[in-house]
Amino acid sequence: MNRLHFLVISSDQPFQDRLTKALGNDFSFTCVCEGEGVRHALLERRPDALLINPRERIPADEDPLRIARGIYPGIPAALITATDTSACFQLLRTYGLGSALPPNLGLPPYLLRYFLKHMARPSSLLELDAFLDRSVTLTSANVTASGERIALFEQIRHDFAACPYVNIHDLQLVFEELLNNALFHAFRNERNQPKYVGGKEQVIDVEDKICLHWAAGEQFSVFSITDNQGLLERATVWDRFIRQTSLSGLLDTNGRGVYLTHLLSNLMLASVRPGKCTRIAVFFYPGSMRQPKPISVQMALEE
Repeated sequence: MNRLHFLVISSDQPFQDRLTKALGNDFSFTCVCEGEGVRHALLERRPDALLINPRERIPADEDPLRIARGIYPGIPAALITATDTSACFQLLRTYGLGSALPPNLGLPPYLLRYFLKHMARPSSLLELDAFLDRSVTLTSANVTASGERIALFEQIRHDFAACPYVNIHDLQLVFEELLNNALFHAFRNERNQPKYVGGKEQVIDVEDKICLHWAAGEQFSVFSITDNQGLLERATVWDRFIRQTSLSGLLDTNGRGVYLTHLLSNLMLASVRPGKCTRIAVFFYPGSMRQPKPISVQMALEE
């Protein structure tokens, strides 16, 4: 299989060096920093995705994203962020983008590889075992009733007990928030109201699916949740992130779950196939939590 090819639009030479050193054997990179250089690189070889530094000072008619979208509509792109993540979320919302990567890369190479693969091929996350290159053994479980959460998390806790680098309290909060999001927000009735409500035992209808996957390993651990609705909207995610980082949403009753998931994990990836499914996967690895962190929320359109 051909390696994924990325066009890096940035004059940050240390960033380019870090990226190619970490992943030059897994992906191919072309690095440019000027408008005409961007156009030439795009025409010379179609990239699978772009990495763009939004701090570049260039004329509007040489905007690299505008040039790239003019040649290849819908091409995936990630912003190379600064340290101010709140500004990053606003830029992602403004330009309709789904991924952000900090200049320090924020991840060890084996997880950074998953970030880039997801950003360029969002649908790949929907086949989680293949996406992870079978580097860990996944366990799965279907949620059939809201009251199963305690038993399900005890099973997950048991499997993660061998991973001292995972904070079990953080993992439990991620589990609760993502399960609540799927159960209480993904499913709607004929009046477009939430189909399931909190506060009482809920049996999930047979046509509604919530599936959990998890794996605990020495290098990294992963937990994911999938629903069969595909209603999560990327713009809504960024709007809620913006409210949380600006502190205007501290009292919001909705919208904190995905943001907390991002905060408490080393990496969060989300793929949405509209009307079909949403999968959110979070990764943990040994070592300190780096800031800012990569994130990728992408639409996984039918290929």
